[in-house]
Amino acid sequence: MLAIYLDAGHNVNGNPRRGWLIVDGSGNRVDFVDEGYAGRSALDEAGYGGIDDTIRIPTTPKFYREQSRRKGRR
Repeated sequence: MLAIYLDAGHNVNGNPRRGWLIVDGSGNRVDFVDEGYAGRSALDEAGYGGIDDTIRIPTTPKFYREQSRRKGRR
């Protein structure tokens, strides 16, 4: 599995909108882990501590919200 870091900047209150899109070896979505203020340790807390952190992708707030609302494989 791989973790793709999505960065949508900050919301109007200054809160970060960053997290990892977890995908399997075939590129299928597995999960999304919101970074919040935990940083990379959010992956550990979600059970993905040993996963490779691949690339950082700047994204739109809309795409970030869509991914953070979906849970599990879809």
